[in-house]
Amino acid sequence: MRLAAEEGVAGAASAWYQKAIDVGVQGEKHAMLFLGCLLRDQGDLQGAREWLLKAADAGYASMTENVHRLPVAEDASLRYQRDISNAYVNASSCLGEVYRELGEEPEARPWLERAAHLGHPTAMNELGKILWAADDFDAALIWFRPAAELGVHDSMFYLGMILDQNGDSDAAGIWLEKAANGGAPHAMGRYGVFLYEQGDLSGARAWCERAQAAGDPFAAQLLEALPHQPDTRQPEAPNDSSSKPTQGQRETDHGSDPSPNLIHWTPMEHTCGCVID
Repeated sequence: MRLAAEEGVAGAASAWYQKAIDVGVQGEKHAMLFLGCLLRDQGDLQGAREWLLKAADAGYASMTENVHRLPVAEDASLRYQRDISNAYVNASSCLGEVYRELGEEPEARPWLERAAHLGHPTAMNELGKILWAADDFDAALIWFRPAAELGVHDSMFYLGMILDQNGDSDAAGIWLEKAANGGAPHAMGRYGVFLYEQGDLSGARAWCERAQAAGDPFAAQLLEALPHQPDTRQPEAPNDSSSKPTQGQRETDHGSDPSPNLIHWTPMEHTCGCVID
């Protein structure tokens, strides 16, 4: 079924997903999930929402039925937790994204929170962006950081932005560079701006050129300004006496030195409020 979708035969894939659901084969919840995602990719958000809701319900039922079978060994238990929650977590994350695309953000947030608390990096990132848009940067940081550590480049970008805003330039530079290396034009451009602010004009120029080539519409503005700006980075002190200036040089150059300028798997809650460990 998934092979048909990956090869671009969407109609055939949809038919196979539907057949698997109708027959009620094992893995029915996954067929619902795949069909919902396929419809989402085709732009049928209403249809996607319908099947993702069914997938989430089926995944939740399967997950709660199997919780009591958790192995005693910690490593095996964690693997089993991921396995039994996988369908529910993926459906919840996709459902949250679909609700956001439909402009129904209040409905999106609880689904994203469920998936994020169960360790889904995309859900963490989407939830972080909702909080970012609401100017709740401290709360956004809680979700962007683990998602960034799990490899989500979008979260690396936002994490770097928040850290830079908070005055932690060293950490901000690390995450913005990682985001830029992910290839997104806006991340490349923002890293170029960061380097410019730090006085690294050659690095800023290089990243802005890459951003412009990748399609960032704002990179050209900084590139136009860069040639007119001096490099304000403090030069490194010489390591040996051979590099010291002569008396004549000291007299000539006097006054010319530049001025320094992880979220873990959590208990699952029933709708009634009780908690399953």
